[in-house]
Amino acid sequence: MFNHPVPTGWVDCFLKDAIARVVGGGTPSRTVPAYWNGDISWASVKDFKDETQYLHNTEEYISSLGLLNSAANLIEAGVPLICTRMAVGRAAIPTKPVAINQDLKAVYTYNQLSNRYLLLLLNFIRPSLESLSIGSTVKGITISQLLTIPVILPPLLEQQKIAEIFDAIDKAIALTDTHITKLKKAKAGLLHDLLTRGIDEHGELRDYTRNPELFKRSALGIIPKDWDIELLNAILSSIDAGKSPSCPDRPAMSGEWGVLKISAVHPNGFKPEENKAIINSAYIKTEYQVNDGDLLITRANTYELVGLVCLVENPPPNLLLCDKTLRLKVINQRVSKAFLYYILQMPYLRLQIQNNAVGSSAGMKNITQEIIKNFIVSIPKNLSEQELIVTTLEKKKSQILEKVKLREKLKLLKKGLMSDLLTGRVRVKI
Repeated sequence: MFNHPVPTGWVDCFLKDAIARVVGGGTPSRTVPAYWNGDISWASVKDFKDETQYLHNTEEYISSLGLLNSAANLIEAGVPLICTRMAVGRAAIPTKPVAINQDLKAVYTYNQLSNRYLLLLLNFIRPSLESLSIGSTVKGITISQLLTIPVILPPLLEQQKIAEIFDAIDKAIALTDTHITKLKKAKAGLLHDLLTRGIDEHGELRDYTRNPELFKRSALGIIPKDWDIELLNAILSSIDAGKSPSCPDRPAMSGEWGVLKISAVHPNGFKPEENKAIINSAYIKTEYQVNDGDLLITRANTYELVGLVCLVENPPPNLLLCDKTLRLKVINQRVSKAFLYYILQMPYLRLQIQNNAVGSSAGMKNITQEIIKNFIVSIPKNLSEQELIVTTLEKKKSQILEKVKLREKLKLLKKGLMSDLLTGRVRVKI
């Protein structure tokens, strides 16, 4: 990590040399209701995410009685907190006083180390912290291990300048995240409007309030007059189901065949890397090969993800369906495959899936092919309207993807700068 000469003016030391003290925490008894749901923020590991820089709120709160009658400690705003158990190395700076539990440590620094720079440093050395963590089920590191990590520290003014650079990048990432969230909400709203109101030849949404004669009542509520209510089976030519042979838990390498996991059908799209390598060639059935444009649906998954759909785009060769991913083949003269992909994301479809899925309450849920065939959907008679709706939604999707790519570029920039600036390989001007 620091495998080059120490830059001029930097100090080669252990982390403990810059740390004044470390404070731990605790958990009030959960058998005493009076200790909980007070007005004191109480932080635990679940409040720390990989991208968390500042801790504004916590999931749980305790009372002053809970604080007094436990090992929990109230930490001032601005003091870095680090996870020493479970999510080892995750760290954040609280923006208001917060009590902490036993899996966190508050780190008070001497004047030669800024709190913001310490947060950057902890993020950078996190792989070393994780490698030191021990435990059969819950990994953790000791205070001694944390404090004896070797580091090199720039002068305070250089620390502050470096922190300013990363603050600017973090703000850009946060702003991009905000844009992505807004675009996703706008797309969800647009999806609902387009697939309940339809779109006319001028590209305008039909308006029931102004033109009620353009609509009709149906089993799915009010829909455009020239749309049909169908069973999904009426627009499918067939449903393909693959197999799930016993395979090693690693993805297929170049030249190998692989079978998809159910996680290949993801809320963000098709994930071809989610597959298992097929070792026995007897299990390779080319009729189950996944192709560009395939419409896939999961027949088994958790309650939230069963019935998830995706359109396959540019898949690598030699990937097969598993028995938990089904391929829906549509009658092209009646419905656009891309349009059906969007229809299958509608809330009324999710409701049908959740009402008909079978399985244990806590485990996997299943939907049979027969259940899928009996989904009720609303379809425009006109293929051109279907295509116009898809084009409108794809434009919104492209806007989201552009922002996602920008966010990934910013994250890569941040990672590269960490390697340069926190090692002194590249110096900043003060």
